[in-house]
Amino acid sequence: MTKLLIALFVSISAFFVSKTPVFYRLELILFDLRARVFSSYLQSPDEIVVVLIDEQSLREVYKATGISWPWSWELYALITDFFTISKAKALVYDIHFSETANQSPSLPDAIQRNSRAIFPIQLFPSKSFTQRELPNSLISLHEIKSIEVLDDSSLRKNSDYIIPLKPVYENAWALGSVSFLRDPDGVYRRNYLLWAYDRHYFPGLALSVYLKTRNVNHIELSKDRLSMYLGSRRVDVPLIEGKYLLKPYPNFHSISMSAILSTIHGLQQGDIAKILVNPEELNNKVVFIGTSASGLGDLKITPLSNSLPGVFLHANILANLINEDFLRVVPIIWIDAFLFSLICLFISRFSLLNSLVFIVATLSVLFALYYFNLVFNITYFAVSGFGAFFISLGLSLTQKEREKALLKKNFQRYVSSAALSQILQNPDKLIGIKTQKVELTLLM
Repeated sequence: MTKLLIALFVSISAFFVSKTPVFYRLELILFDLRARVFSSYLQSPDEIVVVLIDEQSLREVYKATGISWPWSWELYALITDFFTISKAKALVYDIHFSETANQSPSLPDAIQRNSRAIFPIQLFPSKSFTQRELPNSLISLHEIKSIEVLDDSSLRKNSDYIIPLKPVYENAWALGSVSFLRDPDGVYRRNYLLWAYDRHYFPGLALSVYLKTRNVNHIELSKDRLSMYLGSRRVDVPLIEGKYLLKPYPNFHSISMSAILSTIHGLQQGDIAKILVNPEELNNKVVFIGTSASGLGDLKITPLSNSLPGVFLHANILANLINEDFLRVVPIIWIDAFLFSLICLFISRFSLLNSLVFIVATLSVLFALYYFNLVFNITYFAVSGFGAFFISLGLSLTQKEREKALLKKNFQRYVSSAALSQILQNPDKLIGIKTQKVELTLLM
C-alpha cells in the first residue's frame, strides 16, 4: 500500500514539475537532440528544389544592373519566364510583392504565362485590435472552398495582413501564408497548416502547393487532425492543438539564384559557358524561391540549424506531406507514469542498481522511438522514474539506520564497544556467523 501511495504521489508531482518552464525547455532540447540524431537517414523528395537569393546573387545583380534590394518586377519577370520554360511543376515565391515601387506589367504577364506560380500572404493579429477587411477579389480567388471545420478554436485569430498587390494575386495560381510560429525558446518547430481570417481559411505556403499539385478535393480540420481527401484516398496529418510539428529534414537540393541569372543571360546571349543550370533538370519540380542573405532578415533557428533560411521551413513541411512522414506526439497520461514509478519501486526492493538500469533503459527506448515517428515526453517519465528511485534510496537508507539503531540497542549491554562498532559497520556479516552454545550464570 505504501508503494502505491508513493507511486501516485511521484506521478502526479512529475506531471506538474514537467510543466514548469525549466523542464519544458529541457523537453524541447531533448526533442532537438532526437531530431539531430535521427535526421541523417532522412531524404527530402527529389521533386523539391530551393533557389536561394544569397549574397553572391545580390552582388552580381547590383554589379550588372545597378539594382539593389528589393529587385524590380522586370527581373522577377525574367526569372518567372525561365521556370516557365523549364516546365516546373510549381513556382513558389517566399518573397512578398506588396510594395508599390519597382512595379511593371511584365511580371503579371509572366505570372499569367507561367500559370503555376504561388505567392505568399502573411496573416497576423493586429496591434490596434481592429479588423482589416481582406479584398473580396482575393477571397473569391484564393480561400479554401471545400473545407469542413469541425473545430477551429485552437487556430490563431488574425486581423491584419500583408498580401501581394492586386496584379500579382489576380494572376497567381494560389496564395499561401508564410507566417510561422516560434516556440518560447526562439526555435521554429511547429506551425499552423491552415490560417483563419474572419470566417475564411487559407493554406500555409507548403499546404497550398500540396493542395494544387495533388488535386485535393476536400479538407476536414479538427484540433488533432487535418484530413485531406485525394479522390478515394484520405491523408491524415496529426496536429497538436491545431499546430503541426515538423519532422526536420537535413538536406534539400538548393541552387544559388546567381546560377539561375547566369543561365538566363547565357540563353539570351547564346553563351554556353554562362549556362550553369540545365532547364530540363527543373522539369516537373516544385521550385521554392527564398532569401538566404543575412541582411534580408529571414534566417531562423531550427532544431538542426542556428541560421536556416526560412524558405526551408516551408519546403520541409511540403517534404513531410509528400512523404506522408508525420511525427505523432504520444499524449501524457498520468497512469503511464504511475505504473512506471510503481515498477521502479518494485525493482528497487531487490536492487537499487537494477532499478537505475531499468529507468535508463526505458528512457533510451522512448528516445529511440522517434525513429518510428513517436514523440514521448521524456522529462515526464524521467522525473517519475528518478523520483521513485531517489525515494527508494531514501527509504533504504532510513531502513538501514533503523536496523543499526536496533542492533545497538540489543547488543550494547552484552558486547564490547569494539565488537559493537564492527557489527554496526557490517551488520550483514552477522548472517552465517559461527556461534557456540554455552551455559552461563549471571549475577544481577
